[in-house]
Amino acid sequence: MSVVHIIPGPTKVLQRQPAYERWCFECRRRGRGEWLLLTDSETSCYEPVWAYRCDGGHHDGRYFPGTGPP
Repeated sequence: MSVVHIIPGPTKVLQRQPAYERWCFECRRRGRGEWLLLTDSETSCYEPVWAYRCDGGHHDGRYFPGTGPP
């Protein structure tokens, strides 16, 4: 069986949308974050993905540590 490594390149923000107020376990406080539409380049073969970032700059602190999505 062969192994494939996917190495992400630098990401670029295509669009920003405000999110509703929620708890961040990294910051340990409630705050408004934003949804970011990210891509690795304009000519990428991968589609852009939405990612959440809290006010404190954490990528996704919405889940209790160790219980987030895989």
